[in-house]
Amino acid sequence: MRYLWIAATLVGMIGGAGQTAIQVRPLIHEDALSYRGAYQVELIQQQGTASGALIAADQQGHQWVYPLDLTASARKRLYLSLDVAHRYAPRWTAPRLEWRDAESKVQRIEAPTLLPLHLPIVVVGNLKGGLEFLNDQQVAFLSTRLRLSEANVPMQVYYWRPSDLPDDWRALLEVPILVLTEGAETLNDAQLRALRLWLNAGGTLVLNLGAFSSWRATPFASLITAEPDGLFAPFMPDMPQLGLFWRRVGQGMLLLFSGDVGSARWRARPELRTMFQAIASSSRLPSELLTQRVEAGTERFVGVMPYERLDGGIGVLALYGLGVWVLSAQLRRQRRLATVFKPLIGLTALTCVAVWLLAPRLPQSKPIVNRVVLQSAILPTVEVGTLRTHLPAGHHQITLPEDALVVSIQVQPFTPLIIRDAAAPQLELHCKSHTRVAIGFVCPVEQPPRVQLQRLGQFATLRNLTNEPLRSLQLYNDWFLIGESAPLQHLESLLPRQEARFRVSETLSAWLRTPLPPSDASVFIAGKPVQEVRSLWISIP
Repeated sequence: MRYLWIAATLVGMIGGAGQTAIQVRPLIHEDALSYRGAYQVELIQQQGTASGALIAADQQGHQWVYPLDLTASARKRLYLSLDVAHRYAPRWTAPRLEWRDAESKVQRIEAPTLLPLHLPIVVVGNLKGGLEFLNDQQVAFLSTRLRLSEANVPMQVYYWRPSDLPDDWRALLEVPILVLTEGAETLNDAQLRALRLWLNAGGTLVLNLGAFSSWRATPFASLITAEPDGLFAPFMPDMPQLGLFWRRVGQGMLLLFSGDVGSARWRARPELRTMFQAIASSSRLPSELLTQRVEAGTERFVGVMPYERLDGGIGVLALYGLGVWVLSAQLRRQRRLATVFKPLIGLTALTCVAVWLLAPRLPQSKPIVNRVVLQSAILPTVEVGTLRTHLPAGHHQITLPEDALVVSIQVQPFTPLIIRDAAAPQLELHCKSHTRVAIGFVCPVEQPPRVQLQRLGQFATLRNLTNEPLRSLQLYNDWFLIGESAPLQHLESLLPRQEARFRVSETLSAWLRTPLPPSDASVFIAGKPVQEVRSLWISIP
């Protein structure tokens, strides 16, 4: 299993020896724990030019299409994030991959099957070893990808060169913990943007400050000095000698370690093992966290309306009239019943007309998109969106915002979707009957902070940073409680530059929600814009 991706690479190269060589491997390792399957695909055009599409099918049968144009000697790298795990069991299957050229010739590609066993800790920089003492150390980690009997999961350290860090933020969502050490200051702008999005999405970033001669000269200085995210707090107050501090960024964690994990003096200290165990236990898989946020907004989505099959009801009434006529004719020949056909068929016709006139007046659910922006001073941040609609029978096309990643698809009755990769992803589905659709997606957004938050003990102080009032500020103990319970506190408005105080729990985190003004539509169904409701969520750690 460990070297299965090597076999997949060889198969891909042999199958494409004539024109296009394709290499597939897991992003981290086939044993690394992840919520979705993350793969790195490299396409190498050996001779001539080629046009085609890489097609990947996930566990649910949905197809992801990546159109590509390859010139001679071109090298293209793609990152795939696919749902390859069974929904109700911790079992994984390999995605079905194929390359289809412009002449519809199909080249099938073998992809390795993931077997998540270890919690990955990825070290980015020039460090190539020294943290092996963390391998196989058991830590408590919360994930639905673990069996109920598995209270703990072993850690595993992986080392990446700076060039190995993906420049696609969607691939990084399967990495729970990143440690940046000496050499990571050479990351390019695209990699730094992906790093910021991953951090806001729920990643845990550890900056190994002791490895840099001057951290203020590194591109990570903006992460540390960003306002108004508040001050850093000790991560392990009972072990102040570690010099480990943290603060919330979006729904992720930024940790500053004043020591150096690459130093033999620090690696010899037993506190370092305890520190990484505490960090791992507090981290989450960003992709899983985002998916749970999305699905929390779709669980209360109403089902199919009862008027969908009125056509069948009218047909039944018509058959009823025919049956009455046959029965009355039979009885009339036997002289056992007077003629009743005319009044009965008239009554049936009036009933059909009444039902037909009444049907359009029944309430129908309109498509709506709920979009939630996670506030962060480190931009760009992430936005979680949920599209909910009912679609009639026929072919439909849905356009999502630019650079969006689909993380949840719920279609009843089940209909496979085709997701075409583009600047604005397009979803295509062919419904055989009236279908309930709920699509969850995540996309980057440039939303400057609107609220400055500072927490001290049982109180959180809020300050409006905008030049317009904020309306309907609501405090919740958890994201998932919205719509199911009343907010803990409610503030009608907060004027520009005005401050307010909320009482919060000392032991529990909280979320503050406020509506955002409407913006230009970014989700379309058959070219028509969909109504959107936007709100801002601020984490109170």
